[in-house]
Amino acid sequence: MRGHGTPGVRAGAAGLSIWVLLSLCGCTGSGRVQTLRPSEGMGRYSSAMVMEEGSLGSVPDRVREDFRSALTRDLFDRGPFSQGAELRIVYAITGYHPAEEGTGPEGNKKAGTGSITAEARFFNFLEKEIGSIRVSWDTGKWGTLDEAVEECARQVAYYARRQFWDVGEGPVEDRPTKEETQKSRWKPADGGPQ
Repeated sequence: MRGHGTPGVRAGAAGLSIWVLLSLCGCTGSGRVQTLRPSEGMGRYSSAMVMEEGSLGSVPDRVREDFRSALTRDLFDRGPFSQGAELRIVYAITGYHPAEEGTGPEGNKKAGTGSITAEARFFNFLEKEIGSIRVSWDTGKWGTLDEAVEECARQVAYYARRQFWDVGEGPVEDRPTKEETQKSRWKPADGGPQ
């Protein structure tokens, strides 16, 4: 029976593998993105601006700053948008629930576990609301609230990119901006050239 190992070792290895898998599942957290108003985006936006409006007063300043920092990083530094006024993203942190401190599997403290909920509304350059979403993120059994804040902001940025940048046909660089699309539809009242 060469190469087969003893039954106890195989069972132990299988048990360890299952424990690692279950431990990792508890660390990832979970979230949900709910569309409140389907997007009306046609064309694409090349610039965006971010504003916070109507967040709960009980949300700590650090959480608000971390959310804004993660959102702007994923939109501008890592994302396709430049800073500008074509697309306005107005967000509010509408739910914030830190839980009591717990202890991780290695015995280390995991502070700030809980959940966060944010709503984001998207406006075009004509100030018309063109979509809105609600993102809820739970830290999971051993995740941190910092991770939940970051992931919640990342989902808002991902939605903006997917709905208002990655639209249309062909390569991204060949797609018209929202402003170009609007201008191409505009016709003067006298029927003459634009």
